[in-house]
Amino acid sequence: MMNEVRPMGSNKWVSSLQLMIVIINIMVGASLLMLPRTVAETAKQDMWLSVLLASALMGTSFRIAAALAAYFPAYTSIEYHCILLGRTFGNILNCIMLALMLAITAQFVRVFRMAVKIFLLDLTPSQVIVLALLLLALYATQHGLAPVIRVQQFLFLFSYSIFIFLILLGLLAIEAEHYTPVLANGVKPVLQGTAACWMAYSGPEFIIGLVYPYVARRESVIRFGLAGIGAVAVLYVFITGITLGILGPEEIADFLIPTVMAYRSVEIPDTFIERIDGYLVIVWIAICFTALVNWLYFTGFGIARMMKLENSRSVIVLLLPVICYLENLPPDIQAVMASASWLNYIGLAWGLGVLPLLWGIAWWRRRR
Repeated sequence: MMNEVRPMGSNKWVSSLQLMIVIINIMVGASLLMLPRTVAETAKQDMWLSVLLASALMGTSFRIAAALAAYFPAYTSIEYHCILLGRTFGNILNCIMLALMLAITAQFVRVFRMAVKIFLLDLTPSQVIVLALLLLALYATQHGLAPVIRVQQFLFLFSYSIFIFLILLGLLAIEAEHYTPVLANGVKPVLQGTAACWMAYSGPEFIIGLVYPYVARRESVIRFGLAGIGAVAVLYVFITGITLGILGPEEIADFLIPTVMAYRSVEIPDTFIERIDGYLVIVWIAICFTALVNWLYFTGFGIARMMKLENSRSVIVLLLPVICYLENLPPDIQAVMASASWLNYIGLAWGLGVLPLLWGIAWWRRRR
């Protein structure tokens, strides 16, 4: 079977730092502003604990995915699924993985469209917002992985430094009583909230199998990957904790995008700065764009590998109308939230069910 798939070349140029930036960017996107609502419905004032525990689960899933990829360093996950399961079942698994990635991408676009429509461009048709976003992402993905990473490196320091500064301004408006009592309803709601916010961390468990053959220092993959997940965990804890401190657990659950609503009440006395929520949304758009570029590129790249195409340009172009169709399927916000919940638990099953099973098969084959 090893001879029936096409190995990657020896072009190993993705640095450990670049890998960490890609991992951070693919996780942080639409969930950045909606995460507090997702987890507050179950965990209440202990929502920050759920976010922290979810990062540990994603770290575990990433370690397993990286260890699995290390068994086949010259192949992407598209190929080694076939090596492990045979061509038929391997391609079925590839289709499931790529369909899940495509669905997450479409969900991402839908949430982005809703947020921009509500807070910035309320008079602009939704189709125009989606088309502009996807065409810009298409342009960024048309020349391979190297430009994709360079775009992210360019935007990373600028966008995240400003975003973190804006987030920390929320400390001026928090109320300490919103954090107590801790674990008032026991551990079960915290665990339920942990499972509910899996998709906020989703991405690394998919892309490591696709990018691993390109990584220059493979011995540092797990270390830098976990560092990226840890950095996102800290960011998420600050966002959920500050939003909780401003609004309180009951009010958070009433808003579709509670983070923005919370920052409407943040004021900096004796300065010209006002409407912090507006700045927050603007910087969030730049962060969302890099996340979408990742999802779009790696989905197209995976499909191209599966079809044994030389590059993924034409595939990504053909994905755009599919994404437009899928993101428009949910008729209302309730359907959007329901589809997000389904994707969340399917992704959880992939990360903590399918990947450990594949690793077990690879480990057993290696020991024979």
